[in-house]
Amino acid sequence: MYTNAEEILPEELLRQVQEYIQGQEIYIPKLQFQVELPSKIVL
Repeated sequence: MYTNAEEILPEELLRQVQEYIQGQEIYIPKLQFQVELPSKIVL
């Protein structure tokens, strides 16, 4: 899926990213959250 960074990133953050890469696609992985589920559910 392609999303234009200008549409979603604040201008300052976009300028910072452009210091490293311009005019190319990059992959930004999802954050991985570990959710602890309760061992027992009491009703």
